[in-house]
Amino acid sequence: MDIQDIWLSMVNNFIKSQESRFASGVGGWNDPDMLEIGNGNMSPDEEKTHFALWAIAKAPLLIGCDLNNL
Repeated sequence: MDIQDIWLSMVNNFIKSQESRFASGVGGWNDPDMLEIGNGNMSPDEEKTHFALWAIAKAPLLIGCDLNNL
């Protein structure tokens, strides 16, 4: 399921991605989907947690918002 810019969607994607946590390492990574930081629907604390969870999961940190509006 594609991630949405809401807390529950972000948490669900993170939990689902942990099923393949052993893929992260040399030549592979977890991919819980794009970061939704800066899109306006999560609070600053939720966005900080979102970024931290993706980093902990060794996920690619791909920004999913318009950089002009960040």
